[in-house]
Amino acid sequence: MTTKNYNWISRDVFDEINKVRTNPQSYIYHLEQMLTWFKGNVLYKPGELGLQTEEGPEAVEQCINYLSNQKPVAPLNWDDNMSRACNDHAQDIGPKGITDGTGSDGSTFTQRLEKYGDWIGKIAEALCFGRENAVDIVLQLLVDDGLPNRGHRNNLLSGQYQKIGVACAPHRDYKMCTVIDYASEYTRKVSQQQYQPLQQQYQYQQQQQQQQQFAQNSTVASGANTDWKSLAQEVFLEINRARQSPQSYIHYLQEMISQFQGNILHRPGDVPLRTNEGVAAVQECMAFLQQQKPLQGYEWNENIARACQDHANDIGPKGVCGNNGSDGSNMSIRLERYGDWSGKIGENIEFGSKSALEIVSSLLIDDGVANRGHRKNIMSEDFKKIGVGCALHTAYKTVTVINYAQYYTPKGQQQQQQQQYGQQQQYGQQQYGQSYIQQQYGQQQQQPQYGQQQQQQSSYQTTYNNSYSQQPQYGGYQQQYGGEDDQIKKNKNVNVTTYSQYPGQNVQSSTTQNVSSSTTQNVSINDPEIQAHLQKLGINQSDITGASYGKEVYDPDRPAGTIRTSTQKKINIINGIKTITETKTYTLSDGSTKIIENTYEE
Repeated sequence: MTTKNYNWISRDVFDEINKVRTNPQSYIYHLEQMLTWFKGNVLYKPGELGLQTEEGPEAVEQCINYLSNQKPVAPLNWDDNMSRACNDHAQDIGPKGITDGTGSDGSTFTQRLEKYGDWIGKIAEALCFGRENAVDIVLQLLVDDGLPNRGHRNNLLSGQYQKIGVACAPHRDYKMCTVIDYASEYTRKVSQQQYQPLQQQYQYQQQQQQQQQFAQNSTVASGANTDWKSLAQEVFLEINRARQSPQSYIHYLQEMISQFQGNILHRPGDVPLRTNEGVAAVQECMAFLQQQKPLQGYEWNENIARACQDHANDIGPKGVCGNNGSDGSNMSIRLERYGDWSGKIGENIEFGSKSALEIVSSLLIDDGVANRGHRKNIMSEDFKKIGVGCALHTAYKTVTVINYAQYYTPKGQQQQQQQQYGQQQQYGQQQYGQSYIQQQYGQQQQQPQYGQQQQQQSSYQTTYNNSYSQQPQYGGYQQQYGGEDDQIKKNKNVNVTTYSQYPGQNVQSSTTQNVSSSTTQNVSINDPEIQAHLQKLGINQSDITGASYGKEVYDPDRPAGTIRTSTQKKINIINGIKTITETKTYTLSDGSTKIIENTYEE
């Protein structure tokens, strides 16, 4: 684990502590899960060796009862110099295997704090050993097994402290140690330069720190010299942080609210960004995250990341915005270069953001997207694996490509498993009727308004699923501009991609998602406009009605091994805008099916 990642965990611990302070009941979920891992007094956390406790489940149950009645307390403020004192101790005791508050030089935590600042009121220190993620660290302090007075818990939830510092480091005997210092008040020594933490640390509360950069936890894209691989890894970690600790983002979003003037976001050091919804979208996101349960983190897949990087390296130098590569490849094709996918896949593309925190927070807020599809993808329980690729973009400075997959295996492995078990198009729990979701992209058409440029949004969608139908079904799809409100007939999966650009700021984002509605409209296949469009595409009406014969036309989307293709049309006209959804169902030689659904406007 790199130093950068230890600093990242330190910040996550800070977030988790404030989460349990401001919403004590949010940790009951973790504690109830912990109860299921006990056998007697031994805790068997999945994937770890058994841990002998002193009190067993009794201490956990007592903690649940305590938190059920605990009132929220104010969040603590991050202090860089307190964290520096913590880091000194962690770096000292870790390599030597020391497990107490006295340093190898005989220093106490009071002396270490006074090295960098002056404290008044009350101070305290907590040490944690053997836990390697923020939630587990805070759980250990909350349960406080074996300590009758629950001193760690009392400090964690004390209203007497206002400042905190955290540092994590490798430990010789226990893999990792965490040092946490609390103070009622702490000020920097006048003679000391303000401590600038490593890139992974940042503070929510200090305006001066925010003016230097958005987030010190992340690689900041600054041109050709950017470490793009590190940025991709940080996006992955940031997505998992949002999934595993949704409430950790609330404090960052609270600070963002103070940067709004009307609907314009004035980020320190950045060009003002015009938003669709302003503060309302941020507040709605905070409310969502407050109620969102923790989810399992995604698993990094190097081959998925290769597919992402291919696309980023392709479109970045060309200044292209979209999911199709310059060679005509789509996401499915790129993923299939390195492996086999099944179940569901999705692709997000984000342009212009400089750090992982900006990228993920933008997707979480999902400004202007009524159904919050970007956010839903981050919090999806369907996807299991993820890859990320980042690159320089000639038009928007940065491009980040994120691919999700439900199941993804090395090339050929899935086919071998299918042959072994006599199954078709099945991997793990994949069965017919589940969905394959691919990608779509949005494009911009700028129109002047009030001397500035407003962006109108249009989108092209492609959906893969594993259902099959030979008869035409006409449903409805609607799109409203001014913040996308994309809907489709109930139970039909659709990928929605949005790109947003605002005056003076080249920051854009895109994503895929599932949306549904009950809007439908029946249109006859004999509609002259439909017939004209079919003729333009070279598609016979017999193809539309599901016949397995008819004129052979070139189909760039046709998967290898296709023995039959059927095409369906859905048309919806809203406010004079005709939206056509064309669904192609491919039957493959192994008996499986894939469906591609293209939606466009005329």
